[in-house]
Amino acid sequence: MNLFSWLLFAALSNAEEENVALQLRILGDISVEKDTGDTVHLSIDSGGDTDNYPLPPPPPHYSVGQYKAKTATVMETEPTCQNNGSPVPTVTSCEEYAKSVGQSFQIGDLPNYPRGCSHRQNHPSYAGVWWNTDQTGDWDQHREFTGEVALVCISPEPIATCNDRYVEALSAYWEFRNCGHFGNDYNKQLCGGNHAGECPEFWTKPVDSSYIFFTEAEVKYPGISEEMKCVKAKRKSFDKSPAFTKGRQALRKFFKAGKKRNYAEAISFKSAGCHTDCHYLWHAQYECVEKATL
Repeated sequence: MNLFSWLLFAALSNAEEENVALQLRILGDISVEKDTGDTVHLSIDSGGDTDNYPLPPPPPHYSVGQYKAKTATVMETEPTCQNNGSPVPTVTSCEEYAKSVGQSFQIGDLPNYPRGCSHRQNHPSYAGVWWNTDQTGDWDQHREFTGEVALVCISPEPIATCNDRYVEALSAYWEFRNCGHFGNDYNKQLCGGNHAGECPEFWTKPVDSSYIFFTEAEVKYPGISEEMKCVKAKRKSFDKSPAFTKGRQALRKFFKAGKKRNYAEAISFKSAGCHTDCHYLWHAQYECVEKATL
């Protein structure tokens, strides 16, 4: 395989269309075809001899666990990954995450501090992404420190069920262009608003109601709140896209300036019934864990 063929393959391996066959012929003796799977077929002579090359794997889906603090009055438990995530395994991927969200990256030997990759916030000097090389001590031995820290994790690819109205009702999201199943920014108030994007672990009924009333879902599915009679729901998944985590201040400027939407780094769902061209900045999914007995 010559240099020109390799460069051609590398360019085409970055093709964004996953489900459309792509074929290109140059000078009559080079043919490149991307099938509907993960393979590029490259023919470099007029005889049609073909070499097959797997496409590079998709980038990992990063997530951040809950932020934990240690102050004179608050001694929270050790940070962990959530939603079946696992800690970022290498310093290289930790640095990659930092670049993807526009954060500073530092390496340190920090005893009794979360090992591996973490994000520290609300510190005047040491905020940012850290890779901790230390392997001794534990969180419980750490004295108080300024700010909060959360593990950086790799999560399974986001999955949503889009053909179940109960599942739809028990969600919250911020999306581009009003394409969500209940229109624009469903349940954003549950999560502190779009720019906060902090959805609570539990969603409970108001004190003056017998169950959670899904106001916006009622427009599409009248009577769904009474059908479900959900008193308490627990967060099942919470996906924040790089389009969101790259900077909330930048997002505010984006809307004021009317800049191009960052579809490439937003979340989209490909399950049955999902609007695959709908792009979410963040998406939370809940499940009902307690129902009213009326």
